[in-house]
Amino acid sequence: MKEKRTIRQDGHKTKITILQWAGRLIAEKGFDSVTSKEICEKAGVNQAAVKYHFGSREDLYFSLLKYVHNRLISMEKLQEIHESPLSGDEKMEQIVNFLTENVFHKKDWEMTVWIRELMNPSETVRKIIKEAGLPKISLAVKIFSEYTGYGEDDPRLYSAMLATVAPFNLVLLASHNGLEKEIPLPVQKGDIEKTLKKTILQNLKTMKKK
Repeated sequence: MKEKRTIRQDGHKTKITILQWAGRLIAEKGFDSVTSKEICEKAGVNQAAVKYHFGSREDLYFSLLKYVHNRLISMEKLQEIHESPLSGDEKMEQIVNFLTENVFHKKDWEMTVWIRELMNPSETVRKIIKEAGLPKISLAVKIFSEYTGYGEDDPRLYSAMLATVAPFNLVLLASHNGLEKEIPLPVQKGDIEKTLKKTILQNLKTMKKK
């Protein structure tokens, strides 16, 4: 039993190593410019390992985007916020803090891979959003509904969600393309993080049901 568990753990470690090296290379060059051979050389495994763990290069990319999506925001994190005894205001502050953490403090390859997909969406990322993204969106809808007081069939609820996410997407794309100074927000240099959080939370309060 111990030997089987060790083999299983080693296999999982190899799979994660391949994913991480694939992610670093794809973040640097883009998926179309990275070969399975190159990934395997960096990961220190033979090419058969990709087929064994993922099936194909395309399946590897699907697994990679799924891995990245979970690193950026996990279902567990959303579930934790949703089920917590916090007030609606406190839950929303946690959501905004989480988005801020991703935008301003995650400069790793996962974020770069995701930005590449935001700028030029592939068929693979559409599958990821359908499989992994929609369940998370459904849970986020419940959190925003609790906060705003609008039902899940009310368009105003989705306006509030878009108003929250859009500024972060703007900053995300700008900061990873050297365009921070071009962001159209009334902030002083070096103070954008604090101002963005404050502005979004203030705007959200105006969107609550009267």
